[in-house]
Amino acid sequence: MISFSNAINRLLMILCMAMALIGNILADIACAQPSDRLVHAYYFKRMPSDYKKHELLIASLKDTGANTIILELPMSEQGFPDLRKIPNAVYLAHQAGLKLHIVLPTRQIPGILSQHSEWEDNQYALGSGTVQSTGKLDLFNKAAVDYLASLAKEIASYSVDALLLGSDFNYAPTEGIGPAAREQTMIDLKWAPDPRALFKKVSRGAEGPIIEEYGEHYGKWTAFKRDRLVYVFEQIRKAARSVNGGLKIGIPIHVVMPVTAEDKIFKQFAYDINSFRKLNSDYYWTAIEYRDIKTNQNLTYRQAIELLSRMAMSAITAVKIPDQVILALQATTETGSVIPMFEMEEITELVRRSDTTGIAYIIGPDATVNRTFMKKIFRKQAQP
Repeated sequence: MISFSNAINRLLMILCMAMALIGNILADIACAQPSDRLVHAYYFKRMPSDYKKHELLIASLKDTGANTIILELPMSEQGFPDLRKIPNAVYLAHQAGLKLHIVLPTRQIPGILSQHSEWEDNQYALGSGTVQSTGKLDLFNKAAVDYLASLAKEIASYSVDALLLGSDFNYAPTEGIGPAAREQTMIDLKWAPDPRALFKKVSRGAEGPIIEEYGEHYGKWTAFKRDRLVYVFEQIRKAARSVNGGLKIGIPIHVVMPVTAEDKIFKQFAYDINSFRKLNSDYYWTAIEYRDIKTNQNLTYRQAIELLSRMAMSAITAVKIPDQVILALQATTETGSVIPMFEMEEITELVRRSDTTGIAYIIGPDATVNRTFMKKIFRKQAQP
């Protein structure tokens, strides 16, 4: 009897130890999930045109602490998407153990508009009271949306890991009066957009007209454009995932300074981040090119760094899901070389102070990275 009791006790002890071990493993997995999703990336606006240089560049980024390359969709000189470059980019990135995210423009594709002028959106010119072209796609045009969905599907078929919708994925306050948009407004809202009613008070500013007061129907019209953006997002995601089920989708974060407020984002971009959050977007991203801002606004280095910090905090605050945010930080000087290490450490620390987020360093195709330093800075970024 005693022997049997001892056997039972030993069995119970083994079971308890096994359960504890399983619990620890599950806890480790749970803790690892956010860091696995966190993006540590190099962001390229373009890759070297020469294949050998392209190959050497990607190979040089292997084992530097990054897990992703973000590449803006290659475009031809005529303004058409150059999809021939995507397979090589995917192959070289994956060979280096890196994921590839493609930034997909959604409204600014000039080559397509040169062939389909009927797809172009129009806008009000507040200064003159006239209607002018925008140089952007009218996302209320069914053919234009079908084209974007088809483009996303073809890119996804090359086994890219994610599509990030471009920063042009929005509607400015005066945009959205192209032929298709006006027709749809008449059908759904029973009225045509009238600038005299939508923009009650407009004044002259140093950089052009400023809208000081909106009409009572402006919110309804803006919500109408917002809903169209949500629809287009769904069409792109559906088409892309029909050929690549594991594809992730990201949307841009629009930052309104000096402080991001949801009502300002809504008014200026017809954008409601909560609507996209309900659709379970995988990533939310924005590029903060603080060095260009410093030059354009004639800021001191310290002022530019402080602005960078505020913009990063604003983006994270708007999204409310820090580990799904990708902040693309300018990391290349005007001459194309990587910024000094002390500066990269400072801008990274400012962003990390906001919270744990994904970071992409914007560098040029000819930049050379310090492998030891990048390992250090990415490792530090990954720490809680």
